Amino acid sequence: MIYLYVAAAIAFVSLGAYAKLEHSGKVAAQAQTEACNTARVAMGEQIKQQNSAVEALQAAGVAKAATAAKALAKAEVRAKVWDDQAKRLQAALTARKPDGPKDCKAAWQEIRK
Repeated sequence: MIYLYVAAAIAFVSLGAYAKLEHSGKVAAQAQTEACNTARVAMGEQIKQQNSAVEALQAAGVAKAATAAKALAKAEVRAKVWDDQAKRLQAALTARKPDGPKDCKAAWQEIRK
């Protein structure tokens, strides 16, 4: 009979230890879940900040691209003017055929007129 009481006591002690072990595992899992939730919230805030920074960079890039496009258009207009002037000067220099005397004395006389 005493063996029955000892076996019952061992069974109750074993069940108590198992219940305590289960409870501690549950508490650890809940703590880990809380930590994950806290980390998730922190990451969400960081992602929001990064998204706002990306949007600001995108807006700055669009503004710079618009400024660059205006500057490029202005430069193209200036380049066209200079190209047109260069073509006119080249045509004037190649089309001119001096008539009359071609020596230095005649040139100086023409300049001094």
